[in-house]
Amino acid sequence: MGDPDEIDKENQDEYMIVSEERARPRITVDEGIFDRPIRDLHYHPPLCLQRTAKLAAAVKLMQQHSVGAVMIQEGERLIGILSERDILRKVLGTDLNLNEVTVEKYMTRNPEVLKLDDVIAYAIRTMHVGGFRHVPLVDNEHRPVGIVSVKDVNDYIVSVIAQQILTLPPDPHRKYEPRVEGG
Repeated sequence: MGDPDEIDKENQDEYMIVSEERARPRITVDEGIFDRPIRDLHYHPPLCLQRTAKLAAAVKLMQQHSVGAVMIQEGERLIGILSERDILRKVLGTDLNLNEVTVEKYMTRNPEVLKLDDVIAYAIRTMHVGGFRHVPLVDNEHRPVGIVSVKDVNDYIVSVIAQQILTLPPDPHRKYEPRVEGG
């Protein structure tokens, strides 16, 4: 074993290095990217059903388009959203016949909405505060014009800072070593 004073000095030095690293200011993404309008995101066109549509039709539509939510309308106006989470929490585990019940009974009424000219920061805040993964986009007459998802926001952020993100090592616990292509 080594000298006890030497061991303490090594531990103290290591502690100081770790403390200094943690004290460094965090690198932040340029806030300007969040001030861009939602229309700059790759949001999705609306998938809509009338409030009287059957739940089976909603599930089929979501499966066909590989989406996590559909918007529910009365006439042309948005009145609700039906998400995978609504189905998991309110429908699964029941004896409901999906061909008999309407989406109106299981949708989330009067969802938070945004407009295409709202900034991306609003979408992030709305999703974070409300715990939503999807936010409907509407026009001035409250007609659906699209839907933005957490994935859409994430894809946008990654596209803006792609160089920083995509050059990270594949395993965060390993040191990055560029791979040599070929034989």
